[in-house]
Formats: sequence, structure tokens, C-alpha cells
Amino acid sequence: MAQEIKGNVRPPMEMPADYYGQRSKLAKVKSHKVEVPLLITLFAWYCVLRATMFLVFALIVGIAPASDAAVFLVSNFDHVPKSVPASPEAVFYIQTLLYGLLAWRWFRRDWRARWFAMFMSGYYAVRSLVLLVALESVAEKLAVFPLLRNVLAISIVVNGLICAYLAFYPGMEEAFKETPWS
Repeated sequence: MAQEIKGNVRPPMEMPADYYGQRSKLAKVKSHKVEVPLLITLFAWYCVLRATMFLVFALIVGIAPASDAAVFLVSNFDHVPKSVPASPEAVFYIQTLLYGLLAWRWFRRDWRARWFAMFMSGYYAVRSLVLLVALESVAEKLAVFPLLRNVLAISIVVNGLICAYLAFYPGMEEAFKETPWS
């Protein structure tokens, strides 16, 4: 009899070969593929759509900067303050890169992309709530459009729902990989 390792006790008899097959069948059943919630896939495709849209905007502004379409895009979609010396074309390329990176991370289901989106939507919900409270405190002194109040209220609800969905929806931890090797 070979020398046994301390604490390692051999079984009194050999296991029948029939049971080995049952164990391997159970292991195959337990290794199931994680079902990805539909909204995760839709949000990733939304990011791809936004990246494509900003790429087209950058190309329009770059190819024909004096055209009516370029002037419209710069005046309506370039949210960088005019005091900042940044080219609208560069801003659109940066937004293309950021949305493309975010979409790639969502398709890979990286946990950092989930937490980033969760915290950003929570931030925007709280920011909109603060703006709404500030707006209500000065609403009588200023002629504020009721549309702005509605937009802020919708922003609070939508961003709050996104944050809650990413934080508490069942199966969200399984859908996003915590480690790259798993």
C-alpha cells in the first residue's frame, strides 16, 4: 500500500463504473449557456446606431462644412460650448469612438460597461431631479415653459428605470462577466 497523504482517506471500496457516467451527464446539464436579457442586446445595438450616426455627422461636416446639412448638424447636435475651441468634426469623431467602444463592451457583456451605464443613468436621474427642484423654485419669477418641466420629469423616470433595471433585474449578474476568463 502506498503512503497516504495526511487527511486523505481512501474509500473502502471502488466506485462502480455505472456511476461515473451519471456524474458526467450531470456536469453537462449544469453547464448551460446564460440567457441574455433582450434590453441588453437592444442597448448595444442602440450604441452601434449612435456611433454610426455620429460617424455620418462627422463625414458630412468634414466633406462639406459650409453646406446647409453641416450647419444644421453643428447647430443642433454639437453640444460642446462655443467658448471651447473644438472642431465639430472632431467632436463627432470622439462621440463615434466612445459609442463604438461602449457598444463593443456591451456585446462582450463586460461588467464595467454595466456599472458605467448604471452610474451614468443614476447620475442623470439625480441631476434632472436637482434641475427640476431648482426650476420649481424660480418658476414664478421666470417665464419657464411647461415643456421643460415635462422633459425633466421624463428624464428622471427613464434614467431611474434604466439604473434600476441594470442594478436589480434578475439574471443581470449572470449576463455580465465579472472576470474575462470565465
